[in-house]
Amino acid sequence: AFGTTYIWRLRYGYKICRFKDFIIKELAVDNGIPCYTYPIGAGDIKEAIDEIIKDAEEKDRRLLFVALAEDNKNELERLYPLKFEFTDVRDNADYIYSSVKLADLTGRKYHSKRNHVAAFEKKYNWSYEKITPENFPDALYVCGRWCAENGCTKANPMTSEFCAIRETFANYEELGFTGALLRVDGKPVAMTVGEKINDDVFVVHFEKALPEYDGAYAAINRYFVKNELLSYKLINREEDMGIEGLRKAKLSYRPELLLKKYNGLIRL
Repeated sequence: AFGTTYIWRLRYGYKICRFKDFIIKELAVDNGIPCYTYPIGAGDIKEAIDEIIKDAEEKDRRLLFVALAEDNKNELERLYPLKFEFTDVRDNADYIYSSVKLADLTGRKYHSKRNHVAAFEKKYNWSYEKITPENFPDALYVCGRWCAENGCTKANPMTSEFCAIRETFANYEELGFTGALLRVDGKPVAMTVGEKINDDVFVVHFEKALPEYDGAYAAINRYFVKNELLSYKLINREEDMGIEGLRKAKLSYRPELLLKKYNGLIRL
């Protein structure tokens, strides 16, 4: 989705170009090494990949593809036998869920989730609302509190996440984002926001809640899908970044698919 690239452009230094009917994207990963994503478009994919290989050679760098899906990896292996070394990057795998299951939480495997939501509803005087320009400051308040409590500093990658959140709200309507806010006694306590990938899939970029409100994460997750996202078949809740607690939480919602991503490094 375009919005994803735009809000993270400062963090990853994206460069984008058009080659024939393909889009080619270059970025810098965490260690500062420039790399590329798989070309997107129509036509002879090998021509586009050859152009990327040429670009890397001209810049005297070892070509690295990141965030390759399984079909990208298989196509690279077919077109360039033994030319790339592939690594399954588990921390970057996307969690894909059924929208109906996230909204209904039916069945024994979602018993604890239903309990968390029910406890939130019973304990608090709560309200739900869709994010609009009028409540941007309230959504940012939740994010700011979360950032402060999770040690956002210039040396901490969480800081770049808060920067991406600010970019989200600075360009919210232009980029077509959709989000929701939970309040307790009128005070903002949880927020979430994402965007459409296509007619079947919505991606959730951010979900934050104040820790003192038990069940707020489970509640905002369910209400957002139930109120705004049931027109989509699937919800992509992105990766866990190798954070143990986040991985446990994402797995507990029983994804329909764990979308693997690979790095592909050209052999010397």
